[in-house]
Amino acid sequence: MNVDFEPDDYDNLKKAVAILESPPIIARLSNMLGSPLEAAVKKLPPSVSGKLNSAVEAALHKAADIALRSLDNDPNKSASTKTS
Repeated sequence: MNVDFEPDDYDNLKKAVAILESPPIIARLSNMLGSPLEAAVKKLPPSVSGKLNSAVEAALHKAADIALRSLDNDPNKSASTKTS
């Protein structure tokens, strides 16, 4: 299928594809730091690693709750395109 694009549209599409295909900084940092942190946690006594895992899980749940509460819950409202 051939689609004719204006040069600017094609450039914008190429930029969008590059952004979508490149891992975000958080993913890259997670990959870089994750293995050493996991190795360090495995060396901890089970009681300590269990408490650490519980604290991390609680923090993630709290962060998700805060993020969800920050969203508007209006099904009749159009989606915002400000960040897209």
